Amino acid sequence: GDAKRNLRVITTDMARTILSARGFLAGMFPDGTGGEEVGMDARHTSYLIPDPQPRRSEDQATLEAAIVEQWEAEGNGGDLRARVSNALYDHSIVDVETMLAEGISFGVGEDLSDGGGGDDPRPVLQWGQLSEILKCLEVRDRLPPSLTKADAAAVKAHTGGRWFYLLRHERLAELAMGPMVRWMVANACAAARVDATGAGPGGDDGLEDGILLPSPMPLQLVSAHDSTLIGLLCAFRLETPPEWPPYASALRMDLYRNDEGEAIQKEKKSTYANYVVRFSLNGRRLRFVLGSDGKGEGKDQITLSDLRDWAKSLRKEP
Repeated sequence: GDAKRNLRVITTDMARTILSARGFLAGMFPDGTGGEEVGMDARHTSYLIPDPQPRRSEDQATLEAAIVEQWEAEGNGGDLRARVSNALYDHSIVDVETMLAEGISFGVGEDLSDGGGGDDPRPVLQWGQLSEILKCLEVRDRLPPSLTKADAAAVKAHTGGRWFYLLRHERLAELAMGPMVRWMVANACAAARVDATGAGPGGDDGLEDGILLPSPMPLQLVSAHDSTLIGLLCAFRLETPPEWPPYASALRMDLYRNDEGEAIQKEKKSTYANYVVRFSLNGRRLRFVLGSDGKGEGKDQITLSDLRDWAKSLRKEP
């Protein structure tokens, strides 16, 4: 079909996510797009991640700091972060001066922290940075002698656990992912209106914020980050995987017309009652853990009308 008419591609302004989007498109269109260029919109990076620098609001920054403090007070992490950072420095695997000079980052929205204390002024690397570095070293069998595969596994587990701990907090998930969640639901509403009427999307569901505008295009690809994926799982209150999602993971949000919807929910006047939304992660259907106001709890689909009402209820940034 008409690739430009049916496909919208949005990515963060990072080399690896742009490359991922290009790889996806190459697989989708192995014979090309008939001379048509599929554009990529990379203007909204801070909108597509839960941890932009600076944070979207002071409220988010303050709440996040309080939750992290609670997480660390419960004994999570211990001296692991400082020990692994020092090992990478000691074996000249990480060059701080180069990282600072060239702005190299191994985690979205992360920067170098202050020194580890005592006489060692070297900054302690962020959990996301440590996880990425150790993953690369382990694959190439180049872990420094003072670090083991168990250390690498512990860093990975802690990094994932910390993210899930943060974003399972309902208010923080609203602040961190609310704009993207509302945009995704607005896209589904626009597509449903076009499908139902055969006309333009029209209408305003009270979900738009004027930044990243909704579109009725039937296929929308967002190339973002693992933190984005985890943030969406938590914000939509979906079941979460037992460990950090692997590279190239795909979270799908699918919109289906429910031909029985009108009969089942005829008391509802909304067009959206005739459509259902399903989520899947790497091909596995996901269930709602908390549901949307309890309406989808334990189910693997929810009506678009219920999802829209829930998304509208999310408190926006102060």
